[in-house]
Amino acid sequence: MARLQNWCVCSFLFLSLFPAQAQEAVPVDGAVYTARLSQDMSAGNLSMGEKGGTVTFKTLPPDYPANAATGAISIGEAKGDFIGFAYDKNSQRIWIDANRNLDLADDPPVLIDNMENDYGITYRGVAFDMPGEPARHYKMDIQIYPVGMTRMTITSGWTGFVDLPTGRYPLGVTDDLNGTIGSSDAVLLGFRGAEKLANHEQQGICAAGDPSQLFVDGKHYTIAYRFEPGATGADLIVEFREAPVTMAEAAVEGQYIERMVFVGEQGTVFLDHPSGTVAVPAGSFTFTKILLNAGKEELMFESSPSRSYVFEAGKPVAIAEGAPLNNTLELCKGVFAVTAGYKLCDKTGAEYEPASSTKRSRPSFVVYKGGKQISSANFEYG
Repeated sequence: MARLQNWCVCSFLFLSLFPAQAQEAVPVDGAVYTARLSQDMSAGNLSMGEKGGTVTFKTLPPDYPANAATGAISIGEAKGDFIGFAYDKNSQRIWIDANRNLDLADDPPVLIDNMENDYGITYRGVAFDMPGEPARHYKMDIQIYPVGMTRMTITSGWTGFVDLPTGRYPLGVTDDLNGTIGSSDAVLLGFRGAEKLANHEQQGICAAGDPSQLFVDGKHYTIAYRFEPGATGADLIVEFREAPVTMAEAAVEGQYIERMVFVGEQGTVFLDHPSGTVAVPAGSFTFTKILLNAGKEELMFESSPSRSYVFEAGKPVAIAEGAPLNNTLELCKGVFAVTAGYKLCDKTGAEYEPASSTKRSRPSFVVYKGGKQISSANFEYG
């Protein structure tokens, strides 16, 4: 198939997540590369999932309304770990038990507009501090459903750049409130030389499923995270330490690949613009993401293959995902209608869709009867 022809047109949107004053990473001891990330109150997009139930607080503030309701937010990876909160939709106040002592008397209320509809009550941009040395600033959206469930999305994070031997990379981290960076947090590594990450809808291709180890442009690093006082709050220090691993080889057969992401025994593997034989860490991995570049107007298509690979030294493994892609139309005749389904797949069967939140241009079809057009419509990906 010639250079990804017949693909639907889709714009690939970017939003800058990084402040212009972000500090450069500084190499330390020749094998450790340190990045200092600064607080960015609009850089996060980490959903904390849903949690039900109410919280019984030991102490309440003097002006606590009798009709206030309570809820809980799950944090971290430990089961049962949560932060309690209370809210009063009439006075538009919300209390966050940030120090987790079940005492709301020492937690000042946040006065913020709420939006109420059939889906519940939403508080957007709730800002608060988590105690510690240093204290960490967060901002989040809280959705409270009528059935008693709560969903929270953290909208703040830490952003900056890391300078590695192979170049400079944008780096973004969103913490799940527990102050320890792990697999339940969002760690995003952008493309070498880029000045920004993709917008929230495209961040899957930048996400590190295991942020404790990263393989980037042929080098393997163990990663350490810690918070330090910064000029405007807590800074996040990220250390990339080169670490030797047993290497293997992969033969990339697909074309027009921007990035492949694998997660497994040696952490997260980022393969940017791979072609032909490439070096990979030995071990068992799951192929989680692939991004293709259509080569025109920055059109991108992505897939989540979820395919297992085992890389062994001296035994090159073929990776067949990637272009060319095939447009497939499936028709199913029913009693009163014909159902048409569209898929864009590579030769392994992995399905692709535009890497864009808008997806404004979609594959279309026209129905004729006796040479006369009687209908037309567009397909929905997925």
